[in-house]
Amino acid sequence: MATKEKTDASDEIITLTCCVCTKKNIRRDAEKYCVECQDYYCISCTDSHKMFPAMSGHQILDKADFSSHGLQVAELPSYPTERCSTHKAKLLDMFCANHNEVLCASCVAIHHRACQEIRSIPEDIDNLYRESSLRETKTKVNVMKKTMEDIKKSKEQLLRELKKHKNEATDSIRKVRKEMEAFLEKLEKNSIKEVEAEYEKIESVLHKQIKEAEAFNVDLVQYYKKLERSAGNKAQEFVCVNRLRKLPVKLNKV
Repeated sequence: MATKEKTDASDEIITLTCCVCTKKNIRRDAEKYCVECQDYYCISCTDSHKMFPAMSGHQILDKADFSSHGLQVAELPSYPTERCSTHKAKLLDMFCANHNEVLCASCVAIHHRACQEIRSIPEDIDNLYRESSLRETKTKVNVMKKTMEDIKKSKEQLLRELKKHKNEATDSIRKVRKEMEAFLEKLEKNSIKEVEAEYEKIESVLHKQIKEAEAFNVDLVQYYKKLERSAGNKAQEFVCVNRLRKLPVKLNKV
């Protein structure tokens, strides 16, 4: 904040110095006051102050508003520092008693033209402040804050429990999957074992039958040759034919 100096004990005039220059050990009278920053600036520092985009819309008061007629620092007009959420460049410096709502000038002009009890907060702050229930509001805010903290803790506890149940469900699903995989693996092994055993059994029979068929075919060739060699020998032909008649019995056994 700016420093103040008494130039004469009789006239009680207060001289305010620029807060920025003071930090640089330079004494320069303040010509402006920023409501949001709550600091005093010389003309040069005020121009620099306005160059920053975040500060370009700050409410700047002239020296006449805070230094005329020996005005004390404590007597400086009280301006709100909060801006309208709708009209970003406007301060919430109006109060509609009809709707019990703080507004900016644009809100008043657009939505509250018919209201009869529009009051300027800076001009009527003493009366408005006395009429406000500051203590009750603080108490209500503290109660609401405590309620929100309790709700937050409750929701955090629910979140922890939800996460725990989620982890348990996930672990259970993975466990069931592993059990199913183990069961399927065992089923696979047993099924393959049964198939292999059945295959080996049938394979053995087929190999035996193949060998019997090969041996039977050898006998057929031999009997056929004997039958050809016995041509003209009725007795031998009769024997060959008679023995060949027995061959279908072996065929049935293959």
